[in-house]
Amino acid sequence: MLPCITENIESKRIFDLVVSQITKLGVMKEQDGISVSMLANELALGEHAAHMAVKSGGDVIEGKGGIPMMNPWARARRESRDAAWRIITHFGLTASSRVALQGQKASGDSKEDTIKNLFKFGS
Repeated sequence: MLPCITENIESKRIFDLVVSQITKLGVMKEQDGISVSMLANELALGEHAAHMAVKSGGDVIEGKGGIPMMNPWARARRESRDAAWRIITHFGLTASSRVALQGQKASGDSKEDTIKNLFKFGS
């Protein structure tokens, strides 16, 4: 059973969709549950922000004194999309980032060598 830590119903819907797609690819691991939950929360926030941006006048709205300004909801949508992309790549949820993470593990030292290297001081 995957851990699912979602903030609302929309996050849960996105979580279930993402899990089903990754599972079909055969690359879903139990430890991916938390990262997929984080991703689902960001995507749900982005969807809400996109809806609110449209509802409140679009990406550019009239600010104080009639000066055009970026809609704060559009900014929230962009920040959410950027956060989602960081989550996707950081946790290896794309094919290329998963290969990169596996390559780092394969080329790394054993745990014992890594611990020994931590205590080498200029030798």
